[in-house]
Amino acid sequence: MLEQALKHLRYAMILRDCAGASRDPAARQLFMTMASLHETRGRRLLRRVRPRAEAKAPPPDRPWHSGRSARR
Repeated sequence: MLEQALKHLRYAMILRDCAGASRDPAARQLFMTMASLHETRGRRLLRRVRPRAEAKAPPPDRPWHSGRSARR
């Protein structure tokens, strides 16, 4: 899924470059619209991937914390 998200973001960058190089306003508008769609899809996929990656991540290593509170 991460590969798909990055692919969409790459397409968005390429389409924005094409829009910048285009002289025709209609073509520029089309490139920008398609870039916006790909960017939205890529960001949506990244939001779906991020919680999965955080759930699989091991807890941070804290050597100073023994897991128990000190006696008082």
